Amino acid sequence: MRNKESEMKQEWDEVWSRKGLMSRAVDFGRNFYNIFFRRLLSRYINKDTEMIELGCGTASLGFLISKKIKSYHGIDISPVIVNTAQNRADFENNPMTFKVGDCRHLDHEYQDKFDFSWSQGLIEHFDDSFQVVKNHVDAVKTGGAILISVPYKYSFHKLWYIFTWIPGLKRFWPWTEQKFFSHADLKELGKKSGLPHKVFILPPAVFGFFLGIIILEIKKNG
Repeated sequence: MRNKESEMKQEWDEVWSRKGLMSRAVDFGRNFYNIFFRRLLSRYINKDTEMIELGCGTASLGFLISKKIKSYHGIDISPVIVNTAQNRADFENNPMTFKVGDCRHLDHEYQDKFDFSWSQGLIEHFDDSFQVVKNHVDAVKTGGAILISVPYKYSFHKLWYIFTWIPGLKRFWPWTEQKFFSHADLKELGKKSGLPHKVFILPPAVFGFFLGIIILEIKKNG
């Protein structure tokens, strides 16, 4: 298990260390999607919200909403990106905190601590997606909410992914191997949580094929 975790750290350190046209395109796409994610998250957060983001990466969305919530804590397996995000927070005198951690094995200090947990583009990289979903739930207090954003199975993203299977085109897929989820896939994960849940396309749903994002919402009711 330790070797596999080390391999994953190295793999994501390499992803986050890449420079060039593709990395700039990814940054542009991330900023574009943040327009929609920011609007979505505004329904779940307020000035008293303590938030955790699993697989936070650069925490670009976290920086956008950090002034609207009480606290933000980011977890990522890549020391490279955690250091980058924490340096930015320190430079901006922003109280956001970041820590290296494996979302499959969260420390006990994070259990029942937050009002809201969020991830974007995370659980699709793991064979046991539900274990990661469970840790989202475990991190949240009773009465809190969980939002998990994943790539939609019936979307432009999936076509792009398949296209890069062609020999010589792999470099045009900027991330690691991953799964794509349907409504039924996410509903099954929600059902396994044993909590109230729903699944929906990232609004506006009319652009679902092009935005290519589907969301699992779980409410941790008492």
